[in-house]
Amino acid sequence: MAFKKGTSGNPSGRPKGRKNEKTEYIRQWVIQIISTNAKELLKDFQLLSLEQQWRVIATLLPYAIPKQAEAKVSASMDFSQLTEEQIDRMAEQMAQIINTEGDSND
Repeated sequence: MAFKKGTSGNPSGRPKGRKNEKTEYIRQWVIQIISTNAKELLKDFQLLSLEQQWRVIATLLPYAIPKQAEAKVSASMDFSQLTEEQIDRMAEQMAQIINTEGDSND
């Protein structure tokens, strides 16, 4: 191995979180083509069979909606030390969090 784990051969390279310039250029180019030709693209899309339309949608969907990463959470807690009121309060707070997250995904 040429470098130790966590070190780079180019420490002054692209900062973490910054998009690749070529990828961003191509993305903007595709957006421009689509927005410029949106009416014609929609007409062509409507001429496709239903099966072909779904194939187009399924192919493009990963580019429009980022893939969801599985999040695993583990926790251990000794509930025997808590009162029923404390457990009820925790359950209500968790239900609020779940409901809030569900609302933001709509």
